[in-house]
Amino acid sequence: MLAGTAAAITVSDESALAQSNGADYTEGGYLDTDFATNMMAEWWYLNGDTKLVADDGEERDLGFFVVLAHQESPMMVTPDGTPLSYMLSFYGLYYENGTSLFNNVDSYIPQAMLSDYVAIHTPYVDYMFPDGMKSYNGSQSQGYELNYTCEDMEMDLFFQTDADRTVD
Repeated sequence: MLAGTAAAITVSDESALAQSNGADYTEGGYLDTDFATNMMAEWWYLNGDTKLVADDGEERDLGFFVVLAHQESPMMVTPDGTPLSYMLSFYGLYYENGTSLFNNVDSYIPQAMLSDYVAIHTPYVDYMFPDGMKSYNGSQSQGYELNYTCEDMEMDLFFQTDADRTVD
C-alpha cells in the first residue's frame, strides 16, 4: 500500500477533497452511503498491448484488459439482514491470431469486511479480490501495480501514467 497525505475527512466536504497536497481522492473506494444512493458501483480498469517472449525467443503480441470492481447497495443483504458487498473482476485477452478470450469471477462478502479488500476514502487505489489472486494498487503519481492470476495467465505488471488525472 502506498503512503499518502491522508487526513480524516468526510466525503461530502468538497473543500477537504481538493486539499491535502494535491492528493486525488477519486482513486480510492467509496460506499453507497457516501452518496446517499440505493446503489453504487465503481471499478478500476487497465488495458494494454504487450509482447510475450518465449524461452526460445519466439515473440507474440497480446492485447488485454482487466477490470476490478465492487458494488454496494442496501438491497444486498443475507436472509438475516447482514449487508453484503458484491466484488467482481473480468478480463479479456486478444491474441495476434485474431482469437480472444473473456472470463469473469465474482463474490459476495459481508460489507463490514469490504475495507479488507478495497481501500476506502484514500488518495490511492488498493484493491484485492477475495481469492487473493487479483490485486491492483497504486496512484496516478506513483504508478500502479497489477498482480492478476487466472486460469489463462499470470500478470505481474507495473504501469506509470503520464496523464495529469486518471479520472475525467
